[in-house]
Amino acid sequence: MTTQYAKLRRPLDLDGNFAMAHDQMGQVLVQQRKFDAAIAEFQRAIELSGHSPAFDADLAHAYALSGRTSEAQQIASELEQQPSQNGTVDVSIALIYLGLGKAAEAMNWLDQAYDARFNPVILVRPEFDPLRSDPRFKELMRRLRLDAATIAQVRG
Repeated sequence: MTTQYAKLRRPLDLDGNFAMAHDQMGQVLVQQRKFDAAIAEFQRAIELSGHSPAFDADLAHAYALSGRTSEAQQIASELEQQPSQNGTVDVSIALIYLGLGKAAEAMNWLDQAYDARFNPVILVRPEFDPLRSDPRFKELMRRLRLDAATIAQVRG
């Protein structure tokens, strides 16, 4: 994680207003279980770029993992009211429910995302590791033709 942190720190040192770098930094901090710092990074990304389902979901996921479940649930409820033409909102909501420990609910949203033909690259993120043994998730990965070797290769 330290290498990822250093790689992400560099663009922020060059341009502290790069929203995507703040979001990516927040993801690294979540993996390090530094939730307060991650939440601050996600909030900064949202402040710089405006609300997007992905940034909002990353913030809500961090809230959920840090025990701030009502805040996470509030964001999930707001996202559930948004239309999702390509499954982006659906997969974002799935991430939140995964953080809340609601795997079945997360899978329901991932199934909706699949039906909407979402970009499955998000599923390589470590945040989805808790679902990897779930039969429904395994079936989804099979339908998407994403196997463990592909995920390892993408993660580098």
